[in-house]
This record gives sequence, structure tokens and C-alpha cells, in this order.
Amino acid sequence: MLTLDPHTYGNSPAAMYLTLYLNEQGSESLNRKVGRKLETWRQTIKDVAMSHMHTDEMSPATFGKLLIMMTAAVRESALVLPDKLCQELVTNILVGELKTWKTRCINTSRLQRRVKPVHGEPTPIMRVMPRAGEETDEERIEKLRERSRRYLERHGKKNTLY
Repeated sequence: MLTLDPHTYGNSPAAMYLTLYLNEQGSESLNRKVGRKLETWRQTIKDVAMSHMHTDEMSPATFGKLLIMMTAAVRESALVLPDKLCQELVTNILVGELKTWKTRCINTSRLQRRVKPVHGEPTPIMRVMPRAGEETDEERIEKLRERSRRYLERHGKKNTLY
């Protein structure tokens, strides 16, 4: 039986919980199906992001709208997995990644409105860094984890998130 590293599918709570669940199930075929679904969607997201970064054809607003449509597609699409929990966790992981890209897109749009591009060059989304004092993705993830832990403790529920 193959044991997956807790960060195999990412650092989000859903990704870590998915890895733990797949380790409990011990099904190689389920591991492959989940990995294929995640990699297919991640590659699609990456291709769309790269097309935005390397061409002048797509504005941040258009890219943001495309991300919204992709989010709807992920939520409504048949991420057909044999296990309902796996399907929900994969959906949560992908929606989280799309939201991260959407945040980058919003930040890029704000920067483009403030700063005039040099020689008409677009501001690529990948290069947008958080301002001093803004929290990073890792800090946001840790805050969400802590908030989830406190919620579970308050309601006397078992902590199955991590």
C-alpha cells in the first residue's frame, strides 16, 4: 500500500484531508483518478494563466471573468469520482486555487489602474507581490485552520480537518 505525503495535493486543509482520506482508503485506482482530475484541471488553469501573461490579447478583467466561469464549471461539472467525499474535496481544492488566481487578477487590475504601464506592456499576474503588511497565502491558510479549530471546539465537534 502506497502512503501519500500529507502535502501531495497542496497545502490547503482540503488537500491535506484528502491525502489522509486516500491513505485510509488504500486504493491505488482512487489515488490515480484523483491525481488525474487535479492535474488536468491545474494544467488547464495554468494554460489560461500563461496565455494571459504572454499575450496582450486578454485583459485582467477578461481573465477574471474566465476564472469565474471556470469556477462555475468546476462546481457544476461532473468531477466524476466514485467517492462523494473525494469529489467534494477535489472541488474545494480547485475552487481554492481559482480564488487565489482571482485575487491575483484583482490585485493586478488595481495596480494597472494606479500605474501606467511602460511602453504599453501589461502587468503579469504572476509578478504581483503582496504589499508590506498584507498577509501571504500561507498566513491566510493558517488563519483559516485556526478559525476552523476554534469553531469545532466551540461546537464540541470532532476535529477531522487535519
